[in-house]
Amino acid sequence: IAVRRGAENVFICYRRTRDEMPAVPEEVYEAEEEGVRVLYLVSPREIVTEKGKITGLRLKSNVLGLESADGRRKPEAVEGAEFILACDTVITAVSQEVDETSAALDLAQTKWKTLSFDESTGRTAQQDVFVAGDAALGPSTVIQSVAAGKRAAVSIDRSLAGERALLEYDPPMKVVDPREVINRSTEISLAERVPLKTAPPEKRRAGYELYEETLTAEEAIAEASRCLHCGCGIGCQICEELCMRQAWSDKGSRVEIDQDKCVACGMCVFRCPNHNIEMIKGEISPPNVSHV
Repeated sequence: IAVRRGAENVFICYRRTRDEMPAVPEEVYEAEEEGVRVLYLVSPREIVTEKGKITGLRLKSNVLGLESADGRRKPEAVEGAEFILACDTVITAVSQEVDETSAALDLAQTKWKTLSFDESTGRTAQQDVFVAGDAALGPSTVIQSVAAGKRAAVSIDRSLAGERALLEYDPPMKVVDPREVINRSTEISLAERVPLKTAPPEKRRAGYELYEETLTAEEAIAEASRCLHCGCGIGCQICEELCMRQAWSDKGSRVEIDQDKCVACGMCVFRCPNHNIEMIKGEISPPNVSHV
């Protein structure tokens, strides 16, 4: 926005390196194309003013230390390494915090200034107070916020309705390494994404019009063809829930079937939403078995 509003020079000051930046790489690249300069491994210390006007931003230089609990390397200040970036406007983008409502309700907070809660239910330590979304998770994804909201809704339903509650918690899902799923497909080779065509930077800088072109029919087909139909690794686990014989079980990042227990009823085949299960001719009785 600053570029499009006519700013002569625009800088982004980030305390870690580009690899640690929680941003879409394409967006960083496009910003740099439009003239934005990113300063890495720097943190603001003071807004410098003169006669009531901003004249600069005092920055300290960082190095990356050891990994913290979240898997990211913590930036550590370099003693005595400071400099002033001359500027007349400072736009802060340092996240948000919950408002004074949490203090009024006497809700405990984490060191990140989010609300403390039970991740499996959305409950706080206060009776009948539930949280979800940014107030609970901080800068998370929409999907994670929606899931947290659903868990809170189930807890509220059970808190109000007791035994008459209708909602159910979703079964726990396991984190699966995408590479492990991709490696199962031996007949399809990996392919790069079809690149999106964009307007040149000088045209993008001039306004707020959409600058990404849509895919052609051929490009759309090529992009869709990259889908490996991974489906199960592990997904909904409906097959395991349906099986009356308990023939299905999860093994690491796969769902497997015990052929000695399977009676080839076919329920899992017909119910699998991604059609990942098929019936094949077996060498032992029963004549048909299911497999992923």
